[in-house]
Formats: sequence, C-alpha cells, structure tokens
Amino acid sequence: MLQLFRNIDFSVAIIAFIYFWVFYAANFFCVQPDLAMLANNTNVISTFIFNGVEKSPFLVYVIGFLSILWQSFLLNTLVNEFHLSKKATFITIPAAYIIIFAFGDNDFINPLLLSNNFLVLSLWFLFRTADKKAGLGDIYNSSFLLGLSCVIAWANFAFFPLYILALLILRGFDWREFLVLLAGFFSFFLLLFTYFYLYDSAGAWWVQDVAQHWAVANFDLNISITAWFSIVFFVGLGLFTFINLNNLQQKITLKEQKYIQIVILMLIFGGLSFLMQQNFNWYSLNIFFIPLTILLSLHLQAIKSNNTAEIVHLALFLLAIAAQYQSLLF
Repeated sequence: MLQLFRNIDFSVAIIAFIYFWVFYAANFFCVQPDLAMLANNTNVISTFIFNGVEKSPFLVYVIGFLSILWQSFLLNTLVNEFHLSKKATFITIPAAYIIIFAFGDNDFINPLLLSNNFLVLSLWFLFRTADKKAGLGDIYNSSFLLGLSCVIAWANFAFFPLYILALLILRGFDWREFLVLLAGFFSFFLLLFTYFYLYDSAGAWWVQDVAQHWAVANFDLNISITAWFSIVFFVGLGLFTFINLNNLQQKITLKEQKYIQIVILMLIFGGLSFLMQQNFNWYSLNIFFIPLTILLSLHLQAIKSNNTAEIVHLALFLLAIAAQYQSLLF
C-alpha cells in the first residue's frame, strides 16, 4: 500500500480518500465523548464554535473530517513544494492520518485540531519567507495566522518565540520584518482585548480565559494499552529523528536543512507547551501533529527497501486502527 503513495497521480489522491475513511469510520461506530469534556481547554472563540455544533452530530463529523483532510493535503503540499524530500510523493497524507488517528479520539473536534487548520497554513507562509524576494506580506500572513490559531487554542502561543527564531534562521535579523511579525501576531489579541475592554471585562477575560490555561500539566489519566503503544511510538519517532538527524539532512540543500531544523524545533517548543497546559487531556497531543507528520513522512520516504517499507507501514496502520477501534476491539 505504501508504494502507491510514492507516486503523484490523481488516482492516488482517490485512494487517499478511501484510506482516510477506513480510519474515520470509527466516528460512526464508536461512542464519541461529550463535548463538555473539552470545556477545560476551550476559550471564548472555541467555546463559541462548540456551542454552535454540539447539538448537531453531523456538523461535528463534517468539521472534523474537513479539518483532518485539509491539514493532511496541505502538509503534503508543503513537503513537496519546499523539497523537504528528494522526490514529490503523496506519502505525507497517510503519515498525517496515522499520526492523527494513533490516539483513539484525537480526531474528534477539539480546540487544537481546529487551530491546526491555521497553523499549517502559517507554517507554509513561514517557509516562503526563506526566499529573499519574498515581501513583508508573507511574514505578516505567517504571524497573523499563528495569532489566529492561538486565539482558538492558547497552547499554540509557545510557537511565537519559535517563529522569531525561525525568521532569524531563514532571513537574518531585520527590525522592520520583526515589527511586521509582531503586528501580525498580536492583531487578533488586540481585537479581543478591545472588545472586552469596551464591555469592562478585559481583566476578567485575561484571568479566566488566558492565564488559567498555563500551569504545570496534570497527567493523572487512565491510560489504555493502545495509548501506551501510541506513546511509545511517538517518543520513539522523536528519538529516532534526533539520532538520525544527519542522515535526514543528507543530499538536500542548505535551505531545506533549515526547514527541517524548524520542524524539529517545532517539536521541542510543542513539548514545552504540552508540559505547561494546566488542563491536559488526550486532545492536547494535537500540538505535535504537524512536526510529527512531516518527520514520519520523511522517514517513510527514506526507506529504500520496499519490503521494509511495507512492514513498517503495516505496523503503523494496525497501531492506528487498534487505537481508533479500541472501544469495539477491547
């Protein structure tokens, strides 16, 4: 199956849809958690969205479906367009599906899944800034979309210092570009603050909707067997990436090496955010979705033996299926 995704062809895109439905069908057969479970991780924006869809299961499914599909195809475009791999393929799409579905209900509508819709596009604009001919517009768009993702899920705020560091890596320091980055990022925060200030509730908004989300995470969770397998997989993928960093960056240009460095830093900054989410639950793991998807895609494409590639792909596929259907299987 993995060999099919090594080609860029319209028929492969159709197969990707079928592949996706194998995973997503669990949403229709397994009991889904109540949206009230997500109250601890929501803010004023995500609460507004949930209040609008919680009485309509159809909308919940459609939003989750479109979010995962959009993010997977956009990540595949990002990997191919910026030449993170030597050959353009569709492998990033199944890699995204495996990552998002490797935790049982992680594909269910939640703040981080929604915010990733804008974070993926923000990363695409950030990579475009490596071109010296790129204008200030790409820098503004990148930081603006990052700020938009943050007002949906505050956990993404950890990526703001990463974007400053990434801009230094890709272009070097320029005070005008730095000011544009700040202006784009804080646009939505300023709008929200102005709205609550006009209603004399800015202080309450900051304390109740922003500050309360940041503290040492509480990991007192009931972890299933499939969840343990998933945790081992994610930790192993991260360690394998650091051990094989040199091999991962061979035969690519300096610009592509910088892109991969930013993806790895995104994994590290996401880990810091993960540890500082006071109201932790399994949905918080979506903070790792983007960097892990890109890294898994690169590792799958680096496997030269077709037999080995198929065995690895089958093992990951079964892991994700077991996690998705654990309510039925166990």
